[in-house]
Amino acid sequence: MCGACYSACPVIAGNKEYTGPHALLKVFMRVMDPRDQAIEERLDSIATANGAFRCHKVVNCVDACPKGLNPAKAISTLAQMSLRTGKHSAARAERLKSLIESADDPSLQPASLRQDSGENPQVRVSSIPVQQKRE
Repeated sequence: MCGACYSACPVIAGNKEYTGPHALLKVFMRVMDPRDQAIEERLDSIATANGAFRCHKVVNCVDACPKGLNPAKAISTLAQMSLRTGKHSAARAERLKSLIESADDPSLQPASLRQDSGENPQVRVSSIPVQQKRE
């Protein structure tokens, strides 16, 4: 992973506190690794205003990646997964869910696939249940 996505990200240009697509893609790779024992800790660390929810879904990172990786989809998936951990209160989960409603947008696909009018096999935000914190 070279960091071309980091250079292409317009959010980084305006907010140096943003974690960025390169680091978030690395978090995604760790979380998806079945050997990882700190999944909730990782998800909690990126479920912040400058983490996965700061992504504006511009998808320059997807187009810039020379390896054909999809950091935008990984970031969107991380945001969805962090809502499912149950660590957030119901009010916070609803606010965060509203921030990622655009995750179902087909524009999250690489430019080469965006011209296709067929159905894209994406995870839909509406299909992921949000667990509320029990007190």
